[in-house]
Amino acid sequence: MNLTAIRRKKFFSRLLWLLAVLFLLLLVVVAVFPFVYMAIVSLMENVMSMKLSANTLKKAVWSLNNYKKVLLTSNFARYLLNSVIVSGMSCLLSCLFSTMTAYAFSKKQFAGRDRLRGIFLATMMVPGECMIIPMYLIARKLGLVNTLAAMIIPLISSAFGTTMMYSFMKNVPDELLEAADIDGCGELRKFFSIVFPLVKSAVVSLAIFIFISSWGSLLWPLLTTTKMELSTVTMAIARMSGGEKATNFGYVMAGNTLGFLPPFILYCFLQKQFVEGIALSGTKG
Repeated sequence: MNLTAIRRKKFFSRLLWLLAVLFLLLLVVVAVFPFVYMAIVSLMENVMSMKLSANTLKKAVWSLNNYKKVLLTSNFARYLLNSVIVSGMSCLLSCLFSTMTAYAFSKKQFAGRDRLRGIFLATMMVPGECMIIPMYLIARKLGLVNTLAAMIIPLISSAFGTTMMYSFMKNVPDELLEAADIDGCGELRKFFSIVFPLVKSAVVSLAIFIFISSWGSLLWPLLTTTKMELSTVTMAIARMSGGEKATNFGYVMAGNTLGFLPPFILYCFLQKQFVEGIALSGTKG
């Protein structure tokens, strides 16, 4: 291969690398732009149009008044607290029970284990909308309507979480569990002291999935809650988007921004563990 061919090869490889970088940057801009747009509009007072131009930005009045209105006049802080309670408890209990269930399926021998696991997997094929009416009737029979528990309990048992954790549990060395049995460890101590730390990254990934799913849920809270004081952030934003102040886009976007921040902040703090868990899920199973 002569020198000209080598230079040509290097040129095309660098060109392909540059095109790949530009394409990825374009994807980043497309993904980030809606959030930047939302934050910009939320800082503008009396915005009556979603179209932003250079002239609009120049004449805009910039302030935090939209955020003050959302927090002080719409009881938004209470809705945030409700969402934190519902999403936090759903996340905690779902991760705990999903991890325990996966541990039982992968490390314990009992009659009908494989058949029961198959039933768990089959439930993932049933659309959630098909379960709405039976779940509502059960919640009403148990007196859970108009309680935060009605929004928490359905998310505790997660077939997705159990399936996700099962692939990690299969890779926990049996020798560690046998050594723990020899040392006289009980099941709970063995689970929390040995098994749980080994799958911590997967638990963090599952926690983020469950938290975001619970935080963004709208249909189920609307069905089980009629009291305003029990509303979640998603319900409050839905009312803002269709209420009398819906044409004040700065006000609406301020509410959306406040609703977006908690899961975003959670992801920022747990990003390392989340990425590690997702990366490991592609190599285990």
